[in-house]
Amino acid sequence: MTINAFTLHETATAPAASVELLDDVRKGLGFVPNLQRVMAESPAALGAHSMLLGIAEKTRFSPVERNIAYLSIIYENECAYCIARVSEDDITAVREGRPIADAKLEALRHFAAVVTRNRGVVSPAEVAAFKKAGYDNRPSWTCWC
Repeated sequence: MTINAFTLHETATAPAASVELLDDVRKGLGFVPNLQRVMAESPAALGAHSMLLGIAEKTRFSPVERNIAYLSIIYENECAYCIARVSEDDITAVREGRPIADAKLEALRHFAAVVTRNRGVVSPAEVAAFKKAGYDNRPSWTCWC
């Protein structure tokens, strides 16, 4: 299958070096997202992407917190593609630029959005609000969007 001339690989069509990586994605998520299926054309790109995801999973953020940060960054960058492991209400709130009901996740959503929108420049008040919600200076996510 192709989308815009990019092949959406399965393990049967992917280069040999991408097969194990695709299998790992399927084991972890239960399916292989189109982004990884396209990246499988380049085992190096798929490997790098998998490595970034693996590093992100070692941060202190929970899977939900990582995805709130990702969704906030994706929203700010107007990227239409994401992998979400959070509630539909939270996804909708992030996509619409509305606050999330959970106060800690809302602080994370807001901070990730401000960091992205301002290209890393945040005010001391924004940092203080983020820390007051229970976060600290340890970097806890990566983004490729």
